[in-house]
Amino acid sequence: MNKKNKKTVLFTAWIGILVLLSVGLWFMNRTPGPDNTPPPTPPPPPGDVLKSAWPTILRTAASPPYGNAGARYTMVEFGDFQCPQCGKMEPEIFGFIEKNQNQVNLYFVHRPFALIHKWAIGASETAQIAAKYGKFWPMYQILYKNQDNLEPGFMSTYANQVGISTANFNKDWAPHTYLAQINASSRFCDKLGVISTPTICLRDNKTGVITTAVGRPDIQKLLKSLIWAKPGSDVPAPVTASPG
Repeated sequence: MNKKNKKTVLFTAWIGILVLLSVGLWFMNRTPGPDNTPPPTPPPPPGDVLKSAWPTILRTAASPPYGNAGARYTMVEFGDFQCPQCGKMEPEIFGFIEKNQNQVNLYFVHRPFALIHKWAIGASETAQIAAKYGKFWPMYQILYKNQDNLEPGFMSTYANQVGISTANFNKDWAPHTYLAQINASSRFCDKLGVISTPTICLRDNKTGVITTAVGRPDIQKLLKSLIWAKPGSDVPAPVTASPG
């Protein structure tokens, strides 16, 4: 391929990425119409793409799963720690997993939208540093609960709250050890077609069927459906996990 053709290919790829991000940003910032009709739900990633990419999705996840690693169902959250809808959804998703972790586990894939969320990348870096010390899920909760305070100056404090010393935190924070990993995760999400957060994928690990929900209303419906507790299911109804 000559130099001119390479430039054309790169230019076309860049335009495609910009279009995808623009669509995602439109969906994320959409508002109800004058009659208070809910805005349209953005399209989910294609099912065939998700099925073929599933092993890569799990490898791209920020940490080991929360819940029973051998559970019948696996849920993947594509999230942005500064996304308001993700923040509102966090207690519902995390609480759901806590109550049903013998049937379902949860993975998280970084999908920060840095163009509109100034501190999203730094929050993802902080979460990934926490993952290094086995503290991803406590940090996940802290970041979502403190969306109004995600500036860099708060990050070491949050690290201390989950048991990571400032010195150990700064070893990875100052050189941005995990920035390349976060950016690679975002590019992977582009390829999948994840254009809005929160996006949830729920996989039946016995049948391979993947159910996708985008946006808070659809995710709430999915969580309430309790598909493994339907009559005739060979999976027990969800049981509340014991504390500790």
